[in-house]
Formats: sequence, structure tokens, C-alpha cells
Amino acid sequence: MGYNKPEPSCSDTMKTLQSCTLHGINEILIRISKLLLTAYKNKLLTWNIGDGRKVRVSSDKWVHGRVPVLASNIRLMDAKVWKDANEILSVELPSCPTSDFVYWTKHKTGNFTLKSGYAFLREIDMQQHPLNHLDRKRFLPFFKLLWALKILPKWKLFLWKLILNGIPLKTNLERRGIILDTKCDFCEEYCEDAQHIFRLCKLAQDVWRSSMLGILSNINESLSMQDWILNYIQLFISVDGKFSDRVVTFIATLWAIWITRNERVFRSNAGDITVFQIQFKLALEQHNVFRGKDDGNLGFLHPPEHKQDYPPRFYFANIGMEITLPTSTTVILIDGAWNKDTFRAGMGWVLKQRQSDDMEIIGGCDYGLVYTDSTNLVSYLRKQVKPNIQLLWTIDTIFEVGKRFKKCIIYKVHRDQIHSAHVLAKRASTDGMQFSSGVGNKAVG
Repeated sequence: MGYNKPEPSCSDTMKTLQSCTLHGINEILIRISKLLLTAYKNKLLTWNIGDGRKVRVSSDKWVHGRVPVLASNIRLMDAKVWKDANEILSVELPSCPTSDFVYWTKHKTGNFTLKSGYAFLREIDMQQHPLNHLDRKRFLPFFKLLWALKILPKWKLFLWKLILNGIPLKTNLERRGIILDTKCDFCEEYCEDAQHIFRLCKLAQDVWRSSMLGILSNINESLSMQDWILNYIQLFISVDGKFSDRVVTFIATLWAIWITRNERVFRSNAGDITVFQIQFKLALEQHNVFRGKDDGNLGFLHPPEHKQDYPPRFYFANIGMEITLPTSTTVILIDGAWNKDTFRAGMGWVLKQRQSDDMEIIGGCDYGLVYTDSTNLVSYLRKQVKPNIQLLWTIDTIFEVGKRFKKCIIYKVHRDQIHSAHVLAKRASTDGMQFSSGVGNKAVG
């Protein structure tokens, strides 16, 4: 007698994701991928058009992630305002014969990642069980504020888990099926939950009362731990600004209470007010190092999270046949523009002599020097990051064209250096014009 295995549900897949460990991660990823593709194939995959041999026009998703609406009764005069016709025309096509392929729609590169798969399952779970997520939705504005705070990343993660009641307190562990004594190890009177450990325990009350904040944590015990934290942080920021020292003190106090609790539970330390004071001082020292206030030489512990700035003409991609740098003074300036009012895109380019205002073209060459202000373009061409799936064929075409030159270098430069091309691109996007100069060295379209 045969047995038909049911398709995996969203909850089953979520449990698989949450049980991931470092051991056998590749096998887990493969399993999750198969679960997702089996359960949500029609929602997650779409076609990237190559030669068009594999795509069914009226049933497959191939126009920006959806099936186009085809109609035979559209008049020719109405075709130009037919939305699907415009979207079909905007589909990126390869410059050479390439097979069609399907890609993952939940990541801009088209590749499956564990993060994007988990985010999709969370989205589905919220749609199927909206009541279970109402409380978490309420905290979304606070989480945006939390991630923007200039505090230690481990503090952000700790506070995020605390708000969602996800830290391993005894009551939480018991709820997950672990058999243990849930009494607080300090007072041995009440169950160890977040409300007790961080607010109502005698140690917590002494800590908050003696701190520079002077908080009486046992007032209004009916207020939830989440709302209690949110109220104080939002109060401090509204009064002091987003760089409030009181916010740092408040979060450092919560963190030190948690570390003190762990010292008592796992290392059998006294876990009293003295241990707290040591942990609190250490927490502030770590925060000051993180912010670079005490010792600038320790900045390498957490480098700034922004794109590295390169000296002029030091960030470039060489896509020509030879890797040596050309010595010519002739360069092409390029730029693009988008006008949100006219919904037009424009591009402009200028062929000029470097260090000279004379724009006249005097001959040909078998090399190319291109200036652009797009860091992303150069990063794609250097193959440091994967391009957006919608730009895949365009990047491939640039590589193909570059290989026809003996030397072809694309430089990332400052916007000021391509100002003339920018003006042309902006004019094209605004006026929808196509023109070129008399000497053939400026063009826009």
C-alpha cells in the first residue's frame, strides 16, 4: 500500500531552519532549499530570459517576476499605453545566445540564501497566523531605532532578544521542555523570568535605585517588561537626543544584570551588587572603546561600517585583453539619469582629452578609458559582488564589449569629473531628446 508524503508546511520548514547548527550546514541548506522549492515553487521562482526556448509566454513568470497579461483585442493605437507591452520591452536581454534559467526572487542576485529563505518563511507565517505576530509588529518602530543606536552590537542583539522574550531565562527554558528548578538563584523566592530578574528581584531594585538614573523599578509592576524598557529608552532619547548617555547607562545596566546573573548560575559567584558594579564598569569601558573615546589605537576592533574610500583613479576595473594600464589622455565620461516626473531614463557621454578643454576627436584607438561615478558598476566589473539579477545580461555585455579592446579600463571617479556627461544625461531624461554635437564628441539619448 502506497503512502503519499504530505508537502512540508511553513511551520515544518521554520522548525528546520531554527534547528540549524554549524554541523552539516551544507546538508541543511540543501534540505531547506528543497523544502522551499517543493512548497512554494510557484511563488519563489521566475524566469530570466535568454534565448526564450524554455519559457511559455502565457503561463510562465518571465516579465519582472509575473505572468504577462496577453490580449488579442487591443488596438494598435492603444498598444503604446498597454502596461504589459512596456514591461515586456523593458525586459533585459543578453547580447549573445544564452539559455533561459529560473532564479530565486527573494534575493537581488537571484541566488538562494538562508537569510532570504528564512525571511520569506517568516512573511508567510505572518500571513497565515497574523494574531501570533501582532505583538512583534508593535515593536518594529523600536527595533529600527535600536539598530540605529551607536552601541555595541552584542547589546543590540541582547536587547532585541529581551524584548522578544528570547533570552534563556529559566521560565523560557521550562517552556521549551527543559526540566529544571525555575526559582531565582539570588532571592530563591520567585520564578526567574525577565520581569523578575531585571526589575523586581531585590538585587535589581538595589541596582536601579543606586544608579545615576535613580529608577524605582518596582513601581507599576503590572507594566510588561517590554513596555518598561521601551518607555525609558524612548523617554531618554526624546529628552537627550539619539546620542543620549542615559540610554547607554540604561542598556549597560540591563547587560550587567544579565552577566551578573550568569556569573551566579554558571560560575557559582556571589552575584551580588559588588559583582554587578564590576560588570557595569567593564560594560562602559567596552562601550567607550567601541565608540573610540578612550584609545584611538583600538579602532581596529570595530572598523567603521561604510564603503572604503579610494584615492582618485585607484578604484577601477580592467576588462580589456591586456592588464597593463594605457597611457593615453583620451577618455570617455559616462553618466545616467532618471526623471521621476517624466518616467524617462537618460544617458550621456563625452569623449575628451584629459587635461584639456579641446573636445575635438582627432583619431581612433584600440583601447578604452571610461570614467564613471558608480561604485556599484566598478564593483560588479571587478567581480567583488554579484550584480542584481536584473542587470546580469547588461554586465555580461559590458564584459563582451570590453574584451574587444586591447585595453579597457573603467575608473570610479568623483561626480565632478563627469559633470558634463551628467548634464547631458539629465537633459535627456527630462526632455526625452537625442542629439550629438557637431564634432561628434558629445552625445545623449
